[in-house]
Amino acid sequence: MTSDKQDADHREPTTATPSSPCVRNCCLDHDDVCLGCFRTLEEIRGWLASDNTEKENILYRCAIRRQARRRPPQRSRLKKGADAP
Repeated sequence: MTSDKQDADHREPTTATPSSPCVRNCCLDHDDVCLGCFRTLEEIRGWLASDNTEKENILYRCAIRRQARRRPPQRSRLKKGADAP
């Protein structure tokens, strides 16, 4: 299985400068990921210094995080008390 970064590094870069994903709704979770744009604190700090390829990679990782966050939680197949003797 490949990591998000490895997947992002294999994408073809475009010539347009990617726009910041910031939605001005900054709130970091316990992993220091913004719940508004899904960038890590490190990615937010480094955005302006990043080249276009790295910005595209950041946006790709944000999309993966956003999708993972919106996935419904897995429910247990056992109902309460089903495993009781």
